Amino acid sequence: MYLTEFSDDDRRVLQETAKHTQLWVDQFVQMFYDTLFTYPLTSFIFHEGERPEREQTIRDWYLRITSGKLDDKFWEDQSRVGLLHINRQVLNSYMFGMMHRTQKFFLDKCLTDFGTEKGLRIYHAFKRATDITSGLIAEGYHSTYAVIKSPH
Repeated sequence: MYLTEFSDDDRRVLQETAKHTQLWVDQFVQMFYDTLFTYPLTSFIFHEGERPEREQTIRDWYLRITSGKLDDKFWEDQSRVGLLHINRQVLNSYMFGMMHRTQKFFLDKCLTDFGTEKGLRIYHAFKRATDITSGLIAEGYHSTYAVIKSPH
């Protein structure tokens, strides 16, 4: 967390604005899965009828991130997502692409609803938290794959 500069102040900012930023959850979920289900290179990942379950997963994640209540268990869970991605054939490039869309969605909403100064402050707290998430997922993917493929 040191390298991303995520801080207790970021947690506080996310907590203080959660009531408002969590109002965006339905739009976020819609954007996220409309993107994945309409893109041919990611739509194959999903099974028939599974969208509601996947939507609940990303909904819970968004609500947790925006709550600012990011404890050790949350970060540990994020590091395990890489294994789930391997099992589903989700490439890190797709994960990073969707994190970009997630961050852009959040930035646009922050600037519209809070104005530039406050909006950027909230966004940067969110970005630092989601950058850590991306790093943990990528490292979990890499570590799991390296362990699975290792001859030792």
